Amino acid sequence: PLPEHLPREEVVIDLSDAEKICDKDGTVLKEIGADVSEQLDIIPAQMKVIRTIRKKYACPCCGETIKTAKLPGKILPRSNATPGLLAYIATSKYVDALPLYRLEQIFKRSGIDLPRNTMASWMIALSEKLQPIYNLMEEELLESDYVCCDETRVQVLHEVDKSPQSQSYMWVRSRHGPNTSPIVLFDYDPTRSKTVPERLLKDFKGYLQVDGYAGYDGICKGTDIIRVGCMAHVRRKFFDVHKVSKKKGGEANRVLQMIQKLYRIEEEIKDKSIEQRKAIRQKIAKVILDEIKSWLEGNQNRYPPESLMGKAVTYATNQGPHVIRYMEYGKLSIDNNFTENRIRPFAIGRKNWLFS
Repeated sequence: PLPEHLPREEVVIDLSDAEKICDKDGTVLKEIGADVSEQLDIIPAQMKVIRTIRKKYACPCCGETIKTAKLPGKILPRSNATPGLLAYIATSKYVDALPLYRLEQIFKRSGIDLPRNTMASWMIALSEKLQPIYNLMEEELLESDYVCCDETRVQVLHEVDKSPQSQSYMWVRSRHGPNTSPIVLFDYDPTRSKTVPERLLKDFKGYLQVDGYAGYDGICKGTDIIRVGCMAHVRRKFFDVHKVSKKKGGEANRVLQMIQKLYRIEEEIKDKSIEQRKAIRQKIAKVILDEIKSWLEGNQNRYPPESLMGKAVTYATNQGPHVIRYMEYGKLSIDNNFTENRIRPFAIGRKNWLFS
């Protein structure tokens, strides 16, 4: 069924007066109901020009006093873009991953000349206007006791002391969890240096959930930041083994089945309170985690270090203390998938934009 919240436009198709007569005895037919079917229609984006007319008044006596109605405030004072147009461009580029050159072509189909460099300038100016909102979100995120981080590559041209082919990075910080309003912040930096998380997480105290990237090591040692690992990354390593293994019921599959049990528990407790989540994990999930730990200890030197299985065992062993830390606090997630899912639209956009 089509969504109930959509407006309905009714098209009534009726019989003619001649057709409303019975073919057998000539009696006028009586209406007994109707057959109703629905189709989905779309009205393409409608564009219009808003003309702001400011009335002027002058004193007929002295001829010196002239008053003009005040111009309403604008987001970008020296542009002819309304808030609606700016929101449309921002959503198209950053949510729907449309490059500005494609938007330029879309506007041309309506006979509007809106160059991509103009739209780029608007986006830069708009980001400066939104800075106070970003600052408030960042303050609230850093005051939380649970933050997640990740980073993804992006190619940027014309950077100082960097070749156009080199990679830069978009860093993502997020906050989520039970009874928590989510916050997601994207920050650009030319490098993947450890100084970036040190800057982005300055004054933060609490649990930090990240993957196994060594750049987070420094900020989690000798500070009030407690590192939490990502079970999804552990699972991914063993799944790589599973994909190339001829024995689909082998050791990698055994580990995957144990991890699957952990995720089933998380699915069952997702709507529970923070205290209930911790209690259930301590009672049920701990047994499975101990089983995984025992398996890792027994297979530590069984596989060549450079093999897929060897890498999976080493990664799981090294990350083990961080990965099991989600047991300590019911607000924590078993993995960092929330943040990775917020990166995915950016990754799709990166393929369309090619570079910045």
